[in-house]
Formats: sequence, structure tokens, C-alpha cells
Amino acid sequence: MTTKPLIALSVVAAFALPIASQAQTTSTVVLLDENFDSVPTGLSLTDVGLFHTINGTNVDVVGPGFPTMAPNLCRAPASGHCVDMNGSGTGAQATLVSNQTFTLKPANTYTLTYDLVGSGRNSNGLQIPASTAGVNAQVTASFGNDTKSLNEGPNGTRQNQTVLMVDTQTTSPLSFMSDTAGNIGLLLDNVKLTCTGPTCLNGPSPVPEPATFGLLTLGLLGAGFSGRRHRT
Repeated sequence: MTTKPLIALSVVAAFALPIASQAQTTSTVVLLDENFDSVPTGLSLTDVGLFHTINGTNVDVVGPGFPTMAPNLCRAPASGHCVDMNGSGTGAQATLVSNQTFTLKPANTYTLTYDLVGSGRNSNGLQIPASTAGVNAQVTASFGNDTKSLNEGPNGTRQNQTVLMVDTQTTSPLSFMSDTAGNIGLLLDNVKLTCTGPTCLNGPSPVPEPATFGLLTLGLLGAGFSGRRHRT
């Protein structure tokens, strides 16, 4: 009389395990968050917070009062320090790469939020109106095999967002490259990279909760007892 209920219970437990496991693996994870405020202001820098430059390039970190010739480059809404992507020197043009590398997986969506505005300087280092800053300037973001062109937001708006995807699993840093020659570049700030998807956690697959193990054990016991009743 108890065989059918035990079989039904074992079936329920068998279906409960993949459902519980799927709930465990779906996540949203912040992979990188850098506002450069803890980085001292300076010119021709090669290490800036969670990033470093490559290929002999450099960046400038500017903020309130620095540089003195144009002390308010990180325009309103001000958020402390920001990075001049072109750095200083003849033909300066930076490539900025994250210190950390990330395991990128096709099943996930990677969202990059950032502030990118015109530098507010002309070739002499003097401030110019916000409406003309950053014209024809661009920064390229690369993440795995995905490359996006980032431009200053409309009417000089700061906060922007782009989605980055990969076709095959790979390990890669996040990088930014200035596409504008010279030492008057766009300003990068408030870089945040998040991952949303079933495999954002780069470690082993999450272990099922004790309740899941209980359901599985109960189901297996039920199936075994059911088979025993059939044999007897």
C-alpha cells in the first residue's frame, strides 16, 4: 500500500535537486569597482588604483585644484579624481589595463558602467567650454574578444553603460585605449564591471544546501525501498 507514495516522493526529490542547484548558480557579482579617488593626482603615471598602463604609455590623474592651469577638469557632478586617458608627453596616447584578469564565460552578461567626459582643455592646457570638449575623441574598451567604442555621453553627460559578451570561455583583463592622439584626452571615472548569469562565480560549482541533500537522500531511500517491496 505504501509503494506508490514512495515512488512519487523519489520522483519529486529527483526533480528538486536540479531546481535547487540552478537557483544556487545564478548570481550577480561585482568584478571591479574603481573611482580613482584614492589615487594621488599626478602626471605621467603608470599605476592608477586597480589599473596599470602598458606599451610605454601613461595617464594623468587630475582632481580639484590639479592641474593649476585647469583645476576643475572632473566637471560636475564632481566625483573626486578622474583619469586623463592621454597622459602627458609627445604623442601621448594611453592603454590602461586592469591588474586583475577575469574568467569570462559565454553564459554570462558583463555590464560595464563608466563616466567618460571631455577633458575640458585645449592644446595649451587651458579650459574650454564643456560643449566643445571631447569632440571627435573616443576610448575603446576591450574585454576578452569583445571590443566596444566608448564615447562621451550626449551633451556631456557622465554616466554611461555598455554590455560586453564573449563567444568562448577565455581569461582576460579589462582594458581601455585612447583613440585620440596628443596629450589632451577624454576623462575616465567611476569604472564598474559586473557579471550576471549562471556561472559568474569563478570557483567550483556551488554545493547544494543541506535541504537539497535531504530531498535526494529521501528520494533514493524511497526508490530503494520501493524496489525491495516489489521483489518481496
